[in-house]
Amino acid sequence: MDGFIGGREIVAGVRAQLSGLSTGQRVAFGCGQLDALTECPDSVMRISSENLLPAWRALEASFRLEYVAGFVGDIIPREMAGRLLIQATNFNAEAATLFDKAGARLVTDVMVPQAVVMEITRRKARKAT
Repeated sequence: MDGFIGGREIVAGVRAQLSGLSTGQRVAFGCGQLDALTECPDSVMRISSENLLPAWRALEASFRLEYVAGFVGDIIPREMAGRLLIQATNFNAEAATLFDKAGARLVTDVMVPQAVVMEITRRKARKAT
């Protein structure tokens, strides 16, 4: 074993790092990663943002579906909420495949460092004022 992991393990690792967050906070995190990847200098990441964006879009879609399933779970039939969660699982698998395709081998390969996310957020806030 060379110490590297595959896409499924990367998705599991990202999810493990976010396990203490609510579903809404995971959605916000995913949105933050997508936003940061669109503005992140290539020198920050080992893999180009362009190659990571499709995988993050799939993973963020999974977070959104989980949020919706939890939010509407009491007002729609259990079977329908279950279908949303199955679809979320499908998006997780797609994210794993896309992380593999991008060449990611570690969880750190796919996550924009929090300091970079915060700097991009501050820069955008300054531009907005």
